[in-house]
Amino acid sequence: PVVFPKQWYQRRVRGIQGSKGSEFHPDLKSTEGEVRIDKGMNKFVDSYSGFWDNGDTDHTPLYSRLLLEGVTDVVITGIATDYCVGFTALDAARHGLKTYIVTDAIRGVAPDTSAAMIKRCEEGGVTLVTEQEVHALLESIGDVSDVLDTITKAKEYYSCLSK
Repeated sequence: PVVFPKQWYQRRVRGIQGSKGSEFHPDLKSTEGEVRIDKGMNKFVDSYSGFWDNGDTDHTPLYSRLLLEGVTDVVITGIATDYCVGFTALDAARHGLKTYIVTDAIRGVAPDTSAAMIKRCEEGGVTLVTEQEVHALLESIGDVSDVLDTITKAKEYYSCLSK
């Protein structure tokens, strides 16, 4: 028999494809040429990472898309630090991508698990940066105003959430 722990089931209900819990925040505006990658498509396996499911048995098209576009560096913001942000960062680094987490544009579920994940990410080769440091980094490579705007909006939005 398949057993669904209650907590897992409740978490999945908030993110069911097409439900209100799976919608993007209305302040997060789409940009031209943006790519959206679906994850968590197998209802029997959770998927914290944007690259792989939690069992490392199924992957999203994210890594292939990044390779196709010639991407070598990724900048990660979002929620939750201790789950989706952390596991996406660890998988990006595992794939050989230079990986940055913008520390003032993330929020976690709990302080202790967030701190543990940040430590794990640092040990896994992920670089922690602030929004200001990312601005300086990105400005050195050309016009990336749309990326900078997205990071600024993420920082503003996540700063409203409880820490």
